[in-house]
Amino acid sequence: MMKFGLYNSISATYDGRHGDCNNIEFREYIDNLIILSRMAESNGVQKRQVLNDERFSYNPFKPHDKIMQDIDCEAVGKQKRKAREFIDQNIEKWKFSIGEVESNTNNSKIGYFISYINSKGRLIRLSDRTVKYLGIDGKMIDDSQKNYAKRLMMRDKKRVIQLTDALRKFINIRLKEEGFHSIEDVTDVFSVELIRGQASPQHLFTKGEIEYEMRMADDRLGNVLVVDEDGYAHVIPIGGYTELYPVVIESWAQRKNYVGRYSSLNELENAYLMALEGWLEYLETNEAAYRDYTELTDDKEIREQIQRFY
Repeated sequence: MMKFGLYNSISATYDGRHGDCNNIEFREYIDNLIILSRMAESNGVQKRQVLNDERFSYNPFKPHDKIMQDIDCEAVGKQKRKAREFIDQNIEKWKFSIGEVESNTNNSKIGYFISYINSKGRLIRLSDRTVKYLGIDGKMIDDSQKNYAKRLMMRDKKRVIQLTDALRKFINIRLKEEGFHSIEDVTDVFSVELIRGQASPQHLFTKGEIEYEMRMADDRLGNVLVVDEDGYAHVIPIGGYTELYPVVIESWAQRKNYVGRYSSLNELENAYLMALEGWLEYLETNEAAYRDYTELTDDKEIREQIQRFY
């Protein structure tokens, strides 16, 4: 079975669906995920967001379960769609409390923006997709021309987390006032985007550092390898706000011995090379990078390319 690439970036695959099919069926399933992820990336949509959409994340090898789930959730689904429509209609009218506004001159290592994609922004109708950004006045604004001066830029990860949570709570209150209840997950409508700042990174991670991170990770949890804006590698639990890191490398399933004290760390070399590729992409494009495979066989040439940015 393919190791934790696209397949395991779908949180619902913890249901063990790879055991519900034969090898040929599973390969066809993976091929479809690859096609779907490429369509997403080519249209500027994060593939993890698409793959975890309920329309694509269900177990295709248990169609009866899917049918029953659809029947049970039909009423809730209608309520959720109405709630999202309500949010779409009001997102630009609401003014959020954002606290102190930092200068938008990004002379630090990294800057963060909070974005909102309307509910009609479906993969199959990308013409309807619009992205709004939280502005310096506390309102969501259209900034398709990337006039960063109007966006609220933040540099502190903790502030980004706190403000995003506050926005979700604000919307949850508005939904309850409108009579929507027990659909808190609808408020999870905000994303975090990042941009590389003008300050150069001070460190370039080594394979030895990644080895240490993998060894110290808790195999009882799902884990993911990330690189921060300073150039340090970390292994953090899945769900640990990975969108705040410039580089995200493939994830490792829990209790599979990919990491931890007793792991043979068979994935160390690939993880290290993928991290280098992702780091170079981030430095070149100034935008977040994700890697779940590599064709590199050694690090000599790519480390030389990376050194240009230091």
